[in-house]
Parts: sequence; C-alpha cells; structure tokens
Amino acid sequence: MGMTLSDIRTEVARRARMNTTNATHSAKIDFWINRAQEEISNHTEWEWALAEYSLTYAANDRLKAMPTTDVNGNAYICKSIDNDSVRTTSRKLDYISPSDIVHLNRSWSLGTVTGAVTSFTIVGGQIGLYKVPTTSTVVYFNGWREPTTLTDDTDESFIPSQWRESLILGATHRAMDERGHPNRDREKRDFDQYLEQMVGRQRFVRNKNKRVRPSVVWHVSGRRSSNVIN
Repeated sequence: MGMTLSDIRTEVARRARMNTTNATHSAKIDFWINRAQEEISNHTEWEWALAEYSLTYAANDRLKAMPTTDVNGNAYICKSIDNDSVRTTSRKLDYISPSDIVHLNRSWSLGTVTGAVTSFTIVGGQIGLYKVPTTSTVVYFNGWREPTTLTDDTDESFIPSQWRESLILGATHRAMDERGHPNRDREKRDFDQYLEQMVGRQRFVRNKNKRVRPSVVWHVSGRRSSNVIN
C-alpha cells in the first residue's frame, strides 16, 4: 500500500510548518497536492500512466468521444493517445488530419464516405474514423490517463509509490511560496531536480529494456505534441 492523501498531507504540513488540525490549512494542502499531481502528470508521458483503451463504433458511426474507462473497466480518463498504437483487430490505423479528409472527400462530415477503415483523426477531442465503417468496429489504442483528484484521506495517487516524494516536494514548495517561507526557492529547486531524476530513470529503464518510445502523442484537444517523450 502506498502513501494516502492523509499521509502526504501530514508530511507536507510538517515540512511547511502548517497545522493539519486547522481545516483551512488542510484544504490548502490538499489543493497543492492535487496541483502537484497535475504538474507531474503533464511533465512528460510517463510509462506508469499508460493504459489500454477501446472504442466501439456501430455501423455508420463516424466520431466517438475519448473513453473514460480503460479496457479493464478502470475509471481512467484518457488525456492523450499514442499515435502509433491506434488499430482495429485487423490492421494498424494511420493518422490523417481533418483537413486532409475534407480534401479527399467533403462528404465525410455527412457520414456518407463508407468502407474499410484505414485511418483515424482527432476532431474536437473525439476520435474519427476514415472511412466510416459499415459494420460494428472496435478500435484499440494506448493512452495516458488523467490523474484522479485526491479528496478522501484514504485516496492514493496514481503516481507509483517509489515516486511519491515528488508529490510531497511539489506541494511543499507551493505551501512555502504562498507563506513566504525562506526555503521556498530551495524546495522548488529540489522538486524540479526530482522530476528530472524521474525522467532520467524512465529513459534508463526504456533503453535497458530496448523499448521503442512513442514518436507522436495526440492530446485530447487535437493539439499535436512531439519530442516530449522521455
């Protein structure tokens, strides 16, 4: 069992010299912990945040919203996808931009361009298929999940237990900064250095195991992100 929200809150309060019996202090610390978790999640595409997702398109379905649960039924909201992993049961799907689809056939938006699915696109945070399937089609892909907000004392972060110090450092430097603590700059520097240690460790493990890193990541918004994988 890893550190719970209560455990992390207690440690942040100790380092920042705050009182967890004070409801206002506790609420602020919880806010800082969740902000730190969000910052860590967005720092890079962490391998421990990967999950497998699927979407089922009925015949003549063209667009589907990003899934909110993975293939195992876990409530993991998908925030970005590995471009190279999108596939059906029979083939890998290539990315095509919405503008290129319109250039190929303006009728796609009407759902009339049907046939064998060969490509996917991202439109307003939805995954679109080209061509539009004429039979039920399941699309699989690997995606990075959004962190779940920690609210209850027993909640545990999705960040692996060996890296929970990042949450403590991230929340502590925020607490110190707001309170004008003389060590706030040092704490922020320690947090930044710790993040780089995490990135370096991920890079080392990937190279050791000869895993190919994803080349392109597509965020839910449709914004293309490259050279962010470490």
